[in-house]
Amino acid sequence: MTQVQLFDKIINISLFRSTPGIGVAGAGAANKAGSYASVTCPPTGRKPTIRLSGEMVSTFTLTRLELRITNFETDVPLSQYTMANGGHSSVVAGYAGSLKGAFYGEILNAYQELPGPDGVTMFEFLVGSFYNWTTKTIKVNYGGGVPLRSVLSDVAGALGLSLLYYADARLVTPFNGIHHNGLAKDLLLKIMKMFRSQGYNGDWSGLMLRPDGQNLIATNRDLGTGLTYQLDYVSMVNHTAAGFEIQAPWVPSIRPDDYIQIDPRYFRQGIGGAFVAVQGTIFQVIRVSFDFCTTDSTNMMTLTTVDRASIPQIHAPSIPMQKVVG
Repeated sequence: MTQVQLFDKIINISLFRSTPGIGVAGAGAANKAGSYASVTCPPTGRKPTIRLSGEMVSTFTLTRLELRITNFETDVPLSQYTMANGGHSSVVAGYAGSLKGAFYGEILNAYQELPGPDGVTMFEFLVGSFYNWTTKTIKVNYGGGVPLRSVLSDVAGALGLSLLYYADARLVTPFNGIHHNGLAKDLLLKIMKMFRSQGYNGDWSGLMLRPDGQNLIATNRDLGTGLTYQLDYVSMVNHTAAGFEIQAPWVPSIRPDDYIQIDPRYFRQGIGGAFVAVQGTIFQVIRVSFDFCTTDSTNMMTLTTVDRASIPQIHAPSIPMQKVVG
């Protein structure tokens, strides 16, 4: 983010809806059958007031965000944009010249939060397809020794997702294989339990699978994704016994299991953190909380992290660590 102007904040929104009477189910079909409304920030002039906030954690569930638009106008009821009526949405956020944070999913609920003038419309945004996640099924019978990447690619396809595989390339199915006939997401949970052994490294040695919009992310907890963001603008780094809490302007592309690198001069110890040694300047992200607005000073993310050097590395990454320009 070195050359990004942090004051020029951008959020562009597309809200797709199903054509009345079509009765389309699922996020993928709505785009073909319906129309959409868009709210975009122009390159010059007055920007609309849009606020995006939420929390992302490394967990086996769809992420929920909150999207607020001031003076939003539409020719149809707000319910037409929700997933109950076949709608889906995309949100692209960032800074002028660096729109790198994209969220694809569905509107869970929409309502008028504050009345006019300057009324605020609230959208509860679900990152991913709730319809696909809760209804898509798969029937598989894999023998022992099949590469895990191949298995997960099949499951991701059944869910309408693309697989981003960062886990150990050497992982294969156990000798008795994997057999399943049911919901695809239940098979993912079964696979995670197979590989989440409680060895001397604890849960860090396990496999983590999580949906993220149009992707299925596969990582080992001791590896993360290997994507490393250098934070040049940091408000605070609080070192506690539980890890590190870092506050900085929001980098929309940072996700759980990514890495961040910061200058050691930002470190500040809490009372408990005084007894924890810092071994490096690269930290693995466990939780991302953020609040971001296009027209006021709201721009903050809080990262809950752990020191990467303190995590026992027992797996081999499938791709080398990559430095990312945020």
